[in-house]
Amino acid sequence: MFWNEFIILPECQDLEGGHRDLRSDITALVGVFFSCLTGRPPIVLRNATDQAPHQRHEKLVAAAASDVQETERLMWFFQRGFAFRISERFQSMSEFISELMRFADSSNENILDPIEQFKILNHNIEATDRKVQLVALKRKFDEIFQPIWQAFHTKLSPINKNEGSIGSGQVQLPLNVASQLPQGEIFDARVARSYTISRNHFDGSAMVLLTGIAVEMDIHLYVCSYTWPIPPGKNIEWVKVAVLEDSQPRITERTVSVVVEMLANKLAHEIRNLILKREQKK
Repeated sequence: MFWNEFIILPECQDLEGGHRDLRSDITALVGVFFSCLTGRPPIVLRNATDQAPHQRHEKLVAAAASDVQETERLMWFFQRGFAFRISERFQSMSEFISELMRFADSSNENILDPIEQFKILNHNIEATDRKVQLVALKRKFDEIFQPIWQAFHTKLSPINKNEGSIGSGQVQLPLNVASQLPQGEIFDARVARSYTISRNHFDGSAMVLLTGIAVEMDIHLYVCSYTWPIPPGKNIEWVKVAVLEDSQPRITERTVSVVVEMLANKLAHEIRNLILKREQKK
């Protein structure tokens, strides 16, 4: 039996609790629907002036309806659901649900069905989860550069000792360089790690760039190179040099050596371009 002071039904006045009828519970559910709609509990089926809950709060019912026709349907629904005689109310759960669902079917054509609502909710949850994943991947991505820089600096130390200088840092990618990156979730938009060789007798610097793109839970490392300033019409090509898989918690020595070798080869190519440019000016 579903009964308390939220709605007091005439058939439930038996203080010993001897009354048991499913139709009384259905009437209580009608009262729950009424309370959700109007914000008022039904309390009693008839007040001192013999009015049912929907008659006492007709303005609130009308305010909850989308139009006059829906107001009339709601008033009929509550007239049936709050009938004083139990034999005149909804006689079964299937009858009650069938009448209740008519409001869901006709109240708003723009309401999404539950499947569509679930898809949107699931998408939002996945988007939030992805942001959390990207923060973790970015942290892993930032850890990559220390071992690469140490190995790269060691490899190029002979150049550094002679007549040039090697430096590392971050550069803002020129638009024509950034636009050549593969599509994906880039950790630092328009920013990449740079390794630069500068020599006093060169007109410019040789640069290699290293950046990463998140693909699901893997990190794809890309390398490109050019001389600075960039010659007009220069075609910048990014090359994927390594993949740090989700199952690989830290960068391995082999991955470091592969990346460093590619960086060195790219840098050597750009140094040759600088030498060529210098020779052409003579």
